[in-house]
Order: sequence, then structure tokens, then C-alpha cells
Amino acid sequence: KAGPGVESPERFFARWSSASDPPIRPEALATGRWRAARALQRHLGANGQTVTVRADSEEEAAAFVAMVLQRNPRLAARALVVTTPEGWRWVERNPNVRIVLCARSDLLAPRPAGKDLLVLVPDGRGELLTDIGGDRRDGPKVTLPRPDLWTFETALRKLGLDSARAEAVARRCGRSWSVFRRLHATSAVLRTAAWLDRPEARALVPLALLGAWRDGDGAAVAALTGRPYEEVERDLRVLADLPDPPVLHLDDLWKAKAPLDLLLLVGPRITRGEVDRFLALAPEILPADPRLIHRLPSKLTLGVADSLARLAVFGPGSVATAKQIDREIHFLVHRLLDGADGDRWLALADVLPSLAEAAPDPFLDAVEKSLHAPDRPILEGLRRSRNGSFPLRQALQILAWSPDHLLRVAEILCTLLAIEPPAQDEAQEEKELKPTLLSLFRPWFPQTGATLDERLKVLDTLCERYPEPAFDLLVDMLSLHDATAFPNPPPLWRDGWLREVRVTRREYWEAVAWAADRAIKIAEGKPERLARLVELIGGLRDVGRHRRLVRQIVRFLRTKPTDEARESVRRAVRPVLAAAARDQEREKSAADPFVHRLLRVYGLLAPVDPVVRHAWLFAGQSVDLPYPEPGVDSEGWLARIEELQRQALVEIWESQGLAGLGRLASLETVRLSIGWVIADLATPEAELVDWLTDRGGLTEAERQTRERLLAGFLESARVHGRLTQTLERLVAAARQRGWAEDTLVRLFRA
Repeated sequence: KAGPGVESPERFFARWSSASDPPIRPEALATGRWRAARALQRHLGANGQTVTVRADSEEEAAAFVAMVLQRNPRLAARALVVTTPEGWRWVERNPNVRIVLCARSDLLAPRPAGKDLLVLVPDGRGELLTDIGGDRRDGPKVTLPRPDLWTFETALRKLGLDSARAEAVARRCGRSWSVFRRLHATSAVLRTAAWLDRPEARALVPLALLGAWRDGDGAAVAALTGRPYEEVERDLRVLADLPDPPVLHLDDLWKAKAPLDLLLLVGPRITRGEVDRFLALAPEILPADPRLIHRLPSKLTLGVADSLARLAVFGPGSVATAKQIDREIHFLVHRLLDGADGDRWLALADVLPSLAEAAPDPFLDAVEKSLHAPDRPILEGLRRSRNGSFPLRQALQILAWSPDHLLRVAEILCTLLAIEPPAQDEAQEEKELKPTLLSLFRPWFPQTGATLDERLKVLDTLCERYPEPAFDLLVDMLSLHDATAFPNPPPLWRDGWLREVRVTRREYWEAVAWAADRAIKIAEGKPERLARLVELIGGLRDVGRHRRLVRQIVRFLRTKPTDEARESVRRAVRPVLAAAARDQEREKSAADPFVHRLLRVYGLLAPVDPVVRHAWLFAGQSVDLPYPEPGVDSEGWLARIEELQRQALVEIWESQGLAGLGRLASLETVRLSIGWVIADLATPEAELVDWLTDRGGLTEAERQTRERLLAGFLESARVHGRLTQTLERLVAAARQRGWAEDTLVRLFRA
């Protein structure tokens, strides 16, 4: 179907769609609007009425109707799009035409005589009607809502945009297809807007600079424009009621529908004086009132902060009178943050992410300087803020997308982690800092635009400068086979940092192997680090690094470590061997050669001191043996453990006497009472009673240990039928040593 001033729905939609790069495909335009599509389809079956379809622009509304029509061949065969007034004469001469879509609202005309037509008219005032123009047209209405952010991102991915790019574009387009089409137009003619030539457009300059405000912020708007606020508001009210409005009015809130689109269109009209007044107002608007720090920041504050970041990126190419506005914003952020005290950091807490994106280097300079100051004012200030260190973490996450800033961000996070252990109420802060650092280097989902080689170079530097936080990071990188993760916030305006996170299998295993090698290297001579790596030996085996760890443990033994150091590593090896023993028994398989070697190393790790060597046998009711016991059932297993426990106690008593048993009972890792067995040792009862009741020179903890042993000793006497005689001896000895009566009563009641 073709003729003067008309075209088919298919051709109309194809022409509208192809005007942007990438083209807006039907499935993208329909995303999140299935209710509107169904409502429109219900009206398409009726004749003799006019249906208004409202969207962000008349072009978008008409394109949506054309898309719905072309999806239904029966309806499309009877429909035409009128593109000029001459098209109505074509409609009048063609009796088969029953549905007419006006390409613009000004094409609506009286229906031709004798024709019962369904007329569809676009309305470009959007889903939010202002309180000025109201609803002007009678008849049915269908409103196309702007999709929410996630839905718009989904639609953009259908156009071929990667996830990171889709999120950024969705935000800067204000979730509007009309704005998307203008920003990505293939023709310069489509990159402008009709309202730009209206005299009221002068009110858009403060909106492009301030971003948003409420009516109560009129003084700031007047100071920026040099006009009474009432005049600015009057102009905005006119603009808000136009098709494809650049401004949204919600109650007392004024905001740009798409801030970047507005800046690109209005930027050439911004004067040097307006730029200067904006840069002078920003330092006054951004800091929050100290009395209101626990309230949400104002729309004006957030709008100005976001505008600084937007101007720093796009201002040099759009604001004709400020070609170096990025440098001016650079110095503004420097003046705001350099040498800031705790109160200043507190006042700016809510806008730190925007300031970081606006001027990355001055922001990082100020953070580093504050962290290395004696009183660390940045931490002192943020601890008093409503969200703690969250704004700082978010700012660092945004900057980490830039490969150029990744090292500095990672060093700041390591500095924060290396600061003295947090107080109890700040423990959550540390729990959040570690995942933040890990998110930048996670082998399968790194939240940075840096390549694998760039990330590994940064990690190498961290290992040299911050060994403790870096080792923790490497361990976390080795512990993530089945972990979950969420994306970090991307930069809103700096497209050059955006990168879709796609990690190949080769890159993943290369990152894990590198982390394993580096962790084993910096664990040399460090029993606590070796123990943590032993716990990850399954993951190390996946990348063939398990034998390298065992060799590192053997080298550690050559340094003649203390018994406590030996046991810390041995404690980690024990459950690994126990799990291997259970697997071997369950599968009736031969011993794994590596497990056999690890068992030999376990023996070499045995401490010389029998107290330290055997303490693990008394750590709880359930003890895993590090070697297989073929054919032993559960009862036999318990009997075997009891036998080992008795042998251990006898060895300790024979080598160190009752003092050794006291040392064993006083260890924090010992959870079982050993008093029950000391009565069976080959020592006179009088000697035991004398030792148990001797409290001279003991600390409070040692006294409590003696009382626990005494309780177990009494339980053993009761089981063996000699409780009365034992009690008499104990009471006499205790009183002779000056025990208080209440202590005796408490003990014997227990």
C-alpha cells in the first residue's frame, strides 16, 4: 500500500526503527509493555472512534501502534499511516481502509463522510500528565509506560548491547526510547528537539546544570540564572506540557527526563557566566548540613554532584563557552577534599561516588592523604555517617572499572584492611571491605575493565606492599568454585571504562593457578598461612599445585619451628587426611600416593611436647582420625578413640607428671574433662588430692582448671564406689589449704 501522504504500518515502523544505530527492533520496543499492547489490540476491533496513544514522543507512540498492527496481518491489511494532510484524500478514495494511524497529532482531521474509521492519534506528553494542559482529547486512551531500569536494560541487550553498556545507556536515556533514538540518531536532523527553539527553552539551562531541584530550592536556581524563580518555573511548566517534554514535574520536584540528552542539546547555549555561577554554587550546595546528616540528601545536592561528573566527561564537547570545564571540575574537587577534616568528609559522604567519577585523581589523592594522616579524618567522619563507609566503597568500585585506577583503588582497600583491627561495632565494615577487594579480582567475574595481565600485575604489587591483605585476597580467589557474586556499580558517564565481563576458561584457570603459586610463595615460613592453604588443598589439586604446597611445608620443617607452629599446620592437615580415609573406606580403594605422602608429612609435623601433640584428641566428642581404620564399626571407633586418649594421658603423666595434665586441661582447645582418668593413673591418691587442692600461686584461669579436674576426679570416684572416702580426704585437704566454704559448696554441688 502506497500513495500520496500514506504508507503501510510495516514501512512506517521500518523507517522509524532504522533512524537510530542500532535500530530499535520490535521486540525491544515491546519489552515491558505487553499490557499496553493488549489494551491497544482490544480497541483495534472497534470502528468509529478515536483512540489516543500516549508515549514520550508522538513518533514513539505512532511507531508502537505500527508495530502492533504489523504483527497482525489481518489488521495491517486494512490499515494505513497518514503522514501528510494529503493522505486523508487517499484514505477517502480507498474503501478497504478501516484503520488510520496519524503519524503526528496535528494530522487528525474529520473522518471522511460515509466512512466508519478507527483513528489512532499519538500523544507525546508521556505517561506523566502535568497539571497545566491536562487531558485534552476525549475517547479511549492507551498509555505506554516507560520501562523500569532493569526492563530497559533487557530491551537494550536485545539490540546487541553488552550488559555493562546496556545499564549505562538505560540510565542516561532516562529509560526513554525517544531519547535513545535521538542520542543514537543516524541523521543530524533527528538529533535535535522541537522544544529547543521555543523562548521557554532558556529555563533548561539551569536544569542541565543542576539536574534536579524542589520548589524550596528556588534561591539556588535564581542565583544561577539571575532571574526570579517564578519566571523560571513558568517557563518549565510550559515545556513540561509539550510533546516529548525535556522536563518532568512530580509534585514539587523538577528534574530532567534525560540529563545527558538535555546537556548535549542545551550545552551550546550555556554562557560563560552561567558556568562560573554554577561552579561557585556547587561547593555551597554539596556539603550536607551537619545537623541533618542522618537524613537523605536533597535532590538538588544529588543533582549537582551528578552534574559535575556529567560535565567533566561531556562538557568539553558540548558547552561551547567552557572547553576545559573538566579541568575546572578537577580543581573544584581538589579544593573540596584536599586536607578535609572529619566533618567535611561526613558532610560530603553521600556524594563521594559522583565526585570520584567527576575527578578520579583528585579524589584518590585526597583519600590516600587522609588515610595516611595520623588521625585518619576520612574514617573518623564516615564512621559518623548514616551509611558508614558504603559511599567510599561505592566510589572505589566505580573507579576500579578503569584499568588506570585499579592499582590505586586496590592499595586503598588494602590500607583500610591493614589498619588496626576494628572495634566490635565496626566488624561489619571489615566484612564488607574484603568482598569489595575480592570483587575486583574474582577469577570468573572481575569487576574491572583491566585485562587478566593487568590484574595480575596489580596483584603482584599488592603482594609486595601489603602481604597480609594480599594473602587473604589470594586465598579468597582460590575458594570460589561454587560462589555467587553480584556486579559492582558501573560508572554512569565514563563509557571508556565500561567492559562486559567475559572470562574464558583459559583465563579463569590461569588466574587461579597464578593465585595458587603466589600464595604458596608468600606462605613460606608462615605456619598460619600454610595452614590456610592446606584447607584449600582440593582447589590447589585442581590446578596441580598441591605437591608444591607439600614441598613448602617440608621446607618449613627444616627451619626447626616451635611445637605450636608445627601443630597449627598439622591441625589443618588432619581433616584432609580424615576425609581421604573416609573416601578410601567407602570406595574400598587403594591409598592415593599423594595422601600417603601427606600422611608422612603429618607424622613429621608432630610436636615434641606430648601435651601439644595429643591435645587434639580431647577437642570434642567427635574426633576424626587422620588414618583409615578398616573394618571398624561406630562402637569400635569410639573404643579406639578412648584408647588413644588414655594412652595420651599416660604418656603426658609419665613424662611431665600432674603438671602436664594440668597444662593439657588448661588449653582452650580441650573441650573434654580429663579428671575422670587421673584417678586411674599409677600415683598415690594422697598425692592427687594434695595437687588438686593446691591453689597457691595460681591464676584465676588455673584455679578454674583445677576445679574442673577435681569435678572429673570426683565423678570417677563415684563410678568406682569410693566417693565418700575421697570426699572426706578432699574436704580435709581443701580446708587445710584455706578454701572458702562457698567454693567447696559450689564445687560439690556441681
